Amino acid sequence: MPKRLTVLEAVLFKQVCHQYLASGSLSEQLILDFKETEFMDSSGIGALVHNFKAAKSKNVALILYHTSPPVMAVLSLTGLDEVIPITSTLETAQPSPGLPQPPETHPSVCSWIKRTIDIVGSLVGLLITAFLFIPIAITIKIDSPGPIFFHQTRCGWLGKRFRMTKFLLCASMPKNSRRRWPTKHKGLSLKIRMTPV
Repeated sequence: MPKRLTVLEAVLFKQVCHQYLASGSLSEQLILDFKETEFMDSSGIGALVHNFKAAKSKNVALILYHTSPPVMAVLSLTGLDEVIPITSTLETAQPSPGLPQPPETHPSVCSWIKRTIDIVGSLVGLLITAFLFIPIAITIKIDSPGPIFFHQTRCGWLGKRFRMTKFLLCASMPKNSRRRWPTKHKGLSLKIRMTPV
């Protein structure tokens, strides 16, 4: 697999996989070595899903081998790590003595005690922050007659949309009701806008 699996590489990846699956001699497994791949975007994900479905239709098991942490993060974010088989060891592969072994995962990552402390700590933090929401909301309501919260839809990782809610900390008034300060010269006047600091 290439170092980066983006739009250009994804097209070639689909073509090569399609040519292999169209050939008459197919093995039971199609193993993709992701050892060199450091980055994969949504086009790479799309090509991987397309090839996975095409291999499945030909009764060929598509297996990802030696996925790097950035690629694994993208796969787990999209949920493909639960759909496509991923392995770090193959029965046919001979281990290379010169390659360094990845460090072992720290035992605290799998600890239920640490997980419980993390959840309880975050709940305590949210509770403390909730007490600050009330005076902030009252201050905003006194300062401006508009809504307290501002809702916005944003685009996140791999184009996934999410809704964000913030306190509305700006004045909501029509443009024609803004104050104008006269200048010494006739004609142009200076517009003063209310911008909170």
